[in-house]
Amino acid sequence: MTTATAGKVKDLRDELPKLGLRNHWYIADASRKITEKPTTIKMLGEDLCFFRDAGKVYALDNYCPHRAMLLSEGKRYFPGTITCVYHGWTFDVHGKLVAALNEGPDSPLPGKVSVRSYPVEERNGYVFVWMGKGQPKPLEYSVPADLLDPKNTIHVRVETWGCNWMPSIENLQDSHDTFTHRTSLWYFFRRLPAWVKVGSDVLPQKNGVEMRMDVLGPPQDNYETVGKWPRSNWWRKVAVNSNQKGKYPTSELTMPAVVRVGFEGLRFIRLMVPVDENHVRGFLFTARYAPGLQAITYRLYYHLWASWALVNFFIGQDKVVFEKMDFSKPERLAASDVGIVKWRRLVAEAWKREKEEELEADRPEVTGRPELVEGAERAA
Repeated sequence: MTTATAGKVKDLRDELPKLGLRNHWYIADASRKITEKPTTIKMLGEDLCFFRDAGKVYALDNYCPHRAMLLSEGKRYFPGTITCVYHGWTFDVHGKLVAALNEGPDSPLPGKVSVRSYPVEERNGYVFVWMGKGQPKPLEYSVPADLLDPKNTIHVRVETWGCNWMPSIENLQDSHDTFTHRTSLWYFFRRLPAWVKVGSDVLPQKNGVEMRMDVLGPPQDNYETVGKWPRSNWWRKVAVNSNQKGKYPTSELTMPAVVRVGFEGLRFIRLMVPVDENHVRGFLFTARYAPGLQAITYRLYYHLWASWALVNFFIGQDKVVFEKMDFSKPERLAASDVGIVKWRRLVAEAWKREKEEELEADRPEVTGRPELVEGAERAA
């Protein structure tokens, strides 16, 4: 996205967080995968150590402040603690050092050293973690209600894509759908328009944007420079007629990186978690309220059709594009990218606020290294 400022062109992608917005809840994993044995999950460029103690999930920074050994390699020798395997520094579930086993019971370090602890919530079979440094907001601030409602039947596929987090979601705000996905099984027997004109609105909460298909072109149109497009359209003449306004669902893109689209009685939800600048983890959900016997029908529908026609093949076409494009190259956006423009502006503004709030809070990072160095100097 570019804007003209004092005769110069400004690319607002330079003002977007390469590792995502931090003052939000992000999905970590399914509850059943977090056990008492520590495990590592990388999120927003940070390595976190997750483990379960007395049934509750905890998340700590994954590096022991002593010598940066991985806490996820640690042992659970004592209830409510995790012990680093290198020197036996033992931390409670909130990250406070309670014993330095290598220095003996008289060590002055306990109570002076700590490792960062991340707020965690477990809801409806999934674990979420607050990545910001301030007081966490309610889980509903970042997570769609569809995924938190225990009445919904939910399916998920988890994939890691080789791209930055921004292109992995913002394509839901453009007009690629009837071109990139024209050959998908999901759309194959639909009478798709040759082209569309999209509209976009910022959501009332100012936390995202909504995209609409405002104008749908004919099933086939003539382009003076190249001829007719689509070139072959015979099988769509008997297809379901989708060439009507309102037949295409609106899509919502909300912070921190949440996509919601309605498809034929189910809600498709994409939660994207930045891993590093060049990788993003996608939780591809479908959610539907299906009580009683309807739940059985829906499960069959998902496993026999939606899982591979929508989640695998349809979304797979997006993945191929994301991993082939270069998000760092110059862009020439057009009218069909109006939703992307609005989304990037919202993210840039949110990222600016986050950085300002962090400076105002003036909270030094607690690593324990000053105390360690001081103790080492005294010993020397």
